[in-house]
Amino acid sequence: TIEYERHRLTRAQADAQVLKNARDSAEVVETAFCTFVLSRIAGEIASILDGLPLSVQRRFPELENRHVDFLKRDIIKAMNKAAALDELIPGLLSEYIEQSG
Repeated sequence: TIEYERHRLTRAQADAQVLKNARDSAEVVETAFCTFVLSRIAGEIASILDGLPLSVQRRFPELENRHVDFLKRDIIKAMNKAAALDELIPGLLSEYIEQSG
């Protein structure tokens, strides 16, 4: 009925306003923003990790190359994980919604 359609429209408008107010007060943010921020932070962390083997090698010159190479391999794994963060977020969001809903 037309009355029901008006009710649905009013309800949708109210929901949209609640969401807008929550976004304006920074109670909620868009997924794209989260992806941007986390990717930026991951990049900064990757930059720090990248310099770690050289820092360790300078600080502990007695370490053998195999120790530093081991460190490099694990750091590369962590950096690759961080670099893929922007691709992982949508799937993780879906998983979160599925588990919390």
